[in-house]
This record gives sequence, C-alpha cells and structure tokens, in this order.
Amino acid sequence: MIFLNGKPSIITGYFGLKRHLAVDINGLPMAVHATTANVSERDGANALLALNKSQFDLVHRVMADGGYMTSERSE
Repeated sequence: MIFLNGKPSIITGYFGLKRHLAVDINGLPMAVHATTANVSERDGANALLALNKSQFDLVHRVMADGGYMTSERSE
C-alpha cells in the first residue's frame, strides 16, 4: 500500500507488485523474486529460477499452477 501524507493513497499508473516464491516440499521458502504487476507469471518464474540457479542444483521437478504454463503445455 502506498501512503501519502500518512494516509493510504491510490496513485494513477501504479500497477502493483507480484511476488514469485519457490518453496520446498515442506513449504519453506527457497527463493523469492518480486516484479512489477505488468510482468507475466511465466517471465517472473523464469527470472526467479535464473537468478537463483545455485539454490536449485538438487531440484528434479518444478510444479506450478496454470498461470505459469505456456500455451503448448496447458493441456
């Protein structure tokens, strides 16, 4: 939320943020990446994985919801 003069404010042109999280099988965070809201989920996930590549050396499978899938893979 944005505050202006101590009060919550809506600023024109402010699109917000998206948070992309990578968690382990227990739900504990492995990596976090924030983007502006106009970045697609797929691009945000690719950035998260690329920027934190060393964290995922032992990862064999990545699971994501439908918003992260490409049109070729959404069956």
